Amino acid sequence: MTTKFNFFPQRFFYLFTLLSATTVAHATEWQQQSVPMVGVQNYFMERCIEFGAGKKVEFSFSSQYAVNFDVHYHPGNSIAFKIKKDNIKELSDEFTSEAVSNYCFTWNNPIDVGSDWNIQLKYRVVTQ
Repeated sequence: MTTKFNFFPQRFFYLFTLLSATTVAHATEWQQQSVPMVGVQNYFMERCIEFGAGKKVEFSFSSQYAVNFDVHYHPGNSIAFKIKKDNIKELSDEFTSEAVSNYCFTWNNPIDVGSDWNIQLKYRVVTQ
């Protein structure tokens, strides 16, 4: 019985170590998403992703049409902007998360462009 008890924690430790290493490896890999946009004025789309506190996040996006863009999160019942840009087709930037929260990448179509398209988003958490 003692052998079984000692054996389980050792296996658990190895499994935990393996899972931790895998999580760290994925954290630095680029993630990609295609974000659908509709060509009517004031249409907006966002992608919200949870990041831990104090994480450096690198990202870029490209769009066929100019958009208004921001990255924000919601501390309490408010909204806090990390980045806010108007009338751009692409951007490469970074920010550091303030708290564990969902950070929302948001695109707004400022004019009627007449057709739908996709925005390509790329992001990663940089280990510090």
